[in-house]
Amino acid sequence: MSLSAKSLKAFIGRPPVILLARVVLAAVFIWAAIAKIPRPIELANAIIGYQIAPAILIAPAALILPFVELWAALAVLFGSRRFRKAGALILLILLAAFMAAVIQGLARGLDFDCGCFGAQDQRKPGALFLLQDGALALAAAIILFLDRERLKPPPAIP
Repeated sequence: MSLSAKSLKAFIGRPPVILLARVVLAAVFIWAAIAKIPRPIELANAIIGYQIAPAILIAPAALILPFVELWAALAVLFGSRRFRKAGALILLILLAAFMAAVIQGLARGLDFDCGCFGAQDQRKPGALFLLQDGALALAAAIILFLDRERLKPPPAIP
């Protein structure tokens, strides 16, 4: 029995798989946002380490980014289908930007911290980070392209 693209899409598009993608993606980004919100200076220092953002954008990014992550994660977890897809799109864009930042930093031989989960996250990005973010990006893409579930209205009161 061979696994066709159509059968793989049918499996991945099943509600339990989509729910798992939503929970995992949201949990990671909620955790990351909550760790960064009270410490914008540490996040700003992490952003500086990537050496890609103009100095004028670093402070606003450090203040706004965790709230964008939190909103998008909550939308993925609790939102209607439109909000889930919007949250997934935002998180997919953030993941793509982070992966591009990591790749350019590694290619330039920079010594930088991830900054993904606040000050306690002193890990150095590398291939494992790119694999983890690739898996999260896949979860976001599953939600964005395969989530067809609509929230059912509450039953009518007789």
